Amino acid sequence: MNLKLKKVYTVSKKGKPEKPRLFLQHLVCEAAGFKVKGEVYIKINELTEEVVLQNFPFEDGEDVHTVHVACRKSKISGKERPLVDTAGDKYCSFLDINQKIEVNVYKQGNKGQVIIRPLEYKLFENSTIPTPKNERIKLLSICAGAGVGTSVLEDTGYFPLFKR
Repeated sequence: MNLKLKKVYTVSKKGKPEKPRLFLQHLVCEAAGFKVKGEVYIKINELTEEVVLQNFPFEDGEDVHTVHVACRKSKISGKERPLVDTAGDKYCSFLDINQKIEVNVYKQGNKGQVIIRPLEYKLFENSTIPTPKNERIKLLSICAGAGVGTSVLEDTGYFPLFKR
């Protein structure tokens, strides 16, 4: 399957007592090819800390549950847009409320798959590219002052990045 979309979401809460909630709106559902009122098969893998949602049955039917794709009517177009809303204690083993999650959408033909896993920050991983000492300063343009500072720094000729 081909990666179609990658997003970062926050796990929300639902119910009393509060349970982790996965609320996937139309952008993710449409990218995965989920149809309104169609079935979505959900499998939780605690070893890899993943939740897999797909619109076709799993080969091994163990620990799989299903939900139906709901919809929300667009105020602008009046068109029904798909959404998936699922919550429960089944997600508590590795997903926490207000935790950031990575949502990857894969699709091939009419088969769509959404893989949800906790977002990992690699703070201590050093992945710098070695550069000569005279090229270590890079220029970052920030939207302030209509680019006057950027223009001045470019005119110095110190930044070979902006050669025309």
